[in-house]
Amino acid sequence: MIANEFLKKLAALAVAFGLLLPPMAQAADSYQHGNIYDTTSIAQGLMIRIESGPPGNCAGTPQGWMLIKSEHKAMMALALLMLASGKRGVVVYTMGIGSSGFCEINQLDPIEV
Repeated sequence: MIANEFLKKLAALAVAFGLLLPPMAQAADSYQHGNIYDTTSIAQGLMIRIESGPPGNCAGTPQGWMLIKSEHKAMMALALLMLASGKRGVVVYTMGIGSSGFCEINQLDPIEV
């Protein structure tokens, strides 16, 4: 009887701890590896598209465009430097579709492909 109560409390604790951890599927949903194949600029910032498409949390972004907002100057400079040097491999980390109506990038990580 005491062992049974202990197991119930242990199970409840395990469930509560599990709820505090983020689901593993969300991690992959917010980033994507790929090669930049297209760029443009709009008033809100620099737009890029990658061959593998946007991450899952950006499903529905118009034509696969992802936005680096103009206030993220270091990230915009990095993207432009990469393009100028012919390095197109990136991992983009995104926050989903923002108020701009586009997928918004919050980190750009150059990779060698």
